[in-house]
Amino acid sequence: IHYHDATQVDTLLKLAEEAKSRGNDNFKAGNYQEAVNQYTEGIRLVHAVCHHGLKANDERAPIVACLANRAQCHLYLRAPRLAVDDCTLAMELLLD
Repeated sequence: IHYHDATQVDTLLKLAEEAKSRGNDNFKAGNYQEAVNQYTEGIRLVHAVCHHGLKANDERAPIVACLANRAQCHLYLRAPRLAVDDCTLAMELLLD
């Protein structure tokens, strides 16, 4: 990773962590749909890191956390199929 790319990776990961934190705040407030939106944004940002050369092992933890948190929101929103999908993807990432 070049210095410029490392800076971009750090920025994207920081933004992903902020999105996850906003998701957590919304979850605690009972705003489950907004929490889903924020966790989805966190996942999107970490996926963007892939294009900057971050190794899969480094990106797993934040994606798995966002997927697990989003799955919990889906349960509260009475969307169990989406919860299962997120949990399945999280498990696949952990077992890969």
